[in-house]
Amino acid sequence: MPVPVFHNHDHHHSYNQAENISIPVQKTVGRELLQMTLQDGTTKSLKLPASLLSDLEFVLNRQLNAEDAKDILTSPSMVACIEAKLNTGNPETDINKMKKITLKQCMELFTLNGVRENRAMINGVDTFYIAAGDPGKETVLFIHGGVGSSSYKSWKYQFLELSEKYHVISPDLPGYGKSPHPHDKCTLNFYVKFVKDFMVNRGIESANIISSSMGGWIGLGFTLENPSMVNKLVGTASGGLTDREIPLTIRELTMFPKVAKFLLTRLHKNKKLVTTIAKKFNRGLPVPENVFELTDMFFSSEDVTPAFMEFLNDQFSASPKEVLSDLFGKGKDKKHKEVLRGFKNVYMNGFEVLNSAGIPYWIAHGDNDLVFQLPLVKAAAKNFEHCTLTEFKCGHGPHLQVPNEFNPLLLKFLESQPEETEKRKKFKDVMLTIRNVFKHS
Repeated sequence: MPVPVFHNHDHHHSYNQAENISIPVQKTVGRELLQMTLQDGTTKSLKLPASLLSDLEFVLNRQLNAEDAKDILTSPSMVACIEAKLNTGNPETDINKMKKITLKQCMELFTLNGVRENRAMINGVDTFYIAAGDPGKETVLFIHGGVGSSSYKSWKYQFLELSEKYHVISPDLPGYGKSPHPHDKCTLNFYVKFVKDFMVNRGIESANIISSSMGGWIGLGFTLENPSMVNKLVGTASGGLTDREIPLTIRELTMFPKVAKFLLTRLHKNKKLVTTIAKKFNRGLPVPENVFELTDMFFSSEDVTPAFMEFLNDQFSASPKEVLSDLFGKGKDKKHKEVLRGFKNVYMNGFEVLNSAGIPYWIAHGDNDLVFQLPLVKAAAKNFEHCTLTEFKCGHGPHLQVPNEFNPLLLKFLESQPEETEKRKKFKDVMLTIRNVFKHS
């Protein structure tokens, strides 16, 4: 069959040299292969699971053609482009309401295209992780968030794209996805140690760290404790940067995980109640009109895991003695007010470590983020010398809600070669000396 030729001058990403697009190139049992020939003679291809191909052609009411292949293969996020085609009849559909590639289809799509599923025993936890790309290249380590998160769910719009230029790896944190709950409680300190032990176990001396939401706390905490193991740091909808007064009822509710889970997974369906709680939680900061729609997507009985509740309890709760002191103390007797005020672990004061190490830091944040409000994140970002903050028109998670805008900027940040400061050079020399003396990574 003749191969259509396209003269493509519109795309500003890494595949703008595409001239020849063909589909199908190869048809085998259970998959369809899209392929694109570049000007330099190399090819870019993507294998589609049979069920996904069937869904696409059903929605389009025709077979995939060369234009479809060009759209998908040159998109900043191939998965997002496929999902857009699944919603072809309603192009204005909000991304939070779009028909999604199922988790099963995503897993099959990844494994068909070179993503490797593995397990490693990390501190007694049979940890599941996915990896792709050339292990000899620079490593990108992804750290997913909390509610309902896992490697596949959190990074489905970024993993395949980055695997073309980097060695990418993403563990399911203990208590999430396919990694069982550990014997220890899933606190911030536990996860920070887990990330280091995971990297050491996998023989990764240093990596670019990309983290989201709860993972932002972990990624930032890991970086502050192990700056020599981090090349660049990315936080999307990142925790660990903001502090604010949290109502006592919300904080102490996490001391009773079963009650909290019941409320989170059932009462959040009440639109009026969600709006009321959001207003209290935000302590006077503006609450968007669509707060119910923005929060509804986060909570289900499967998503609110014991690991997530333990993390919340570690971050939010205080001891009974602290609670009584705050409730019944008078004036100066309220000794624990500072403990009850906000998150227990906030890294706003950790900027000196990152500044000394000279680690480039990119913060990607939605202007409508209800979990970590943008004005507070902006205030914290000013403390970092090597930090860039990009504001996106979205809610909690630019990497998931606007991947076609997020991905090109992520690649640009990872590929950038900032001038190495004298601080960074000295820091690297010191750490290299320590490694050589103590033979420790």
